[in-house]
Amino acid sequence: MSHTAIRIAAALTGLATLCLAAAPGPAEAAQPRRNTTYRADGFQDDIQTSYHVTVKVGSSGTIKKAVVKLQCPAGTSKATFKNVEVDAGGNAYKELYFPGTQIPKYTFFGTFDSRHKLRGNFDPAEDIGEPCESYVVYFVAKG
Repeated sequence: MSHTAIRIAAALTGLATLCLAAAPGPAEAAQPRRNTTYRADGFQDDIQTSYHVTVKVGSSGTIKKAVVKLQCPAGTSKATFKNVEVDAGGNAYKELYFPGTQIPKYTFFGTFDSRHKLRGNFDPAEDIGEPCESYVVYFVAKG
């Protein structure tokens, strides 16, 4: 191999290595900030319902407590979710059941879009005997 061919091969190898090193890898999932409280207050026009969401993340990165309070035309409903795990994709999901059953009464789902933002929804089941039953609320909480 001539000296010029070796230089060209070395240059191409160096360029390929540089391109591989600069290529972006898979994006890391957003995880919540530890020991942080995320809050959301708002009003959903389509169902005439205001909401207040407080999500407290503990030192382990799990949601220690999530409280959702709805004020709808029929009254007020409130649910508290405790010890909600956050998976590697930044998703949190928990259902609260009717006592003694596996029938969901309330569902909480959230995704951490960034360390400072939780996007989620709260979904009460139908026919649960609460004022705001079936009022699904979407929120963005910031911490």
